[in-house]
Amino acid sequence: YVYNKTIKIIGRIGLTFENSIVGSGTAGLISALILKKFFPIFNINIISSSKIGIIGVGEGSTEHWHEFMQYIGVPFETVIQECDALSNADA
Repeated sequence: YVYNKTIKIIGRIGLTFENSIVGSGTAGLISALILKKFFPIFNINIISSSKIGIIGVGEGSTEHWHEFMQYIGVPFETVIQECDALSNADA
């Protein structure tokens, strides 16, 4: 409770916090989403490289992904729309 109250006071007086995440893979992007969810006054910069290819191991496609999206407040429908995804029924 005290921590949340402190964050709200800091936000009201206009302080910001700069944060950087190195890597734009699944772990880096998930970290950014969680930080932004719980600390909306944080400015988060993601540092990525065009020289590092996609590993593509699929760690973001587990059965827990839907729960994670609910946790950070992103509706499933938004994910489908923004990614131009198709369901198995649409393919």
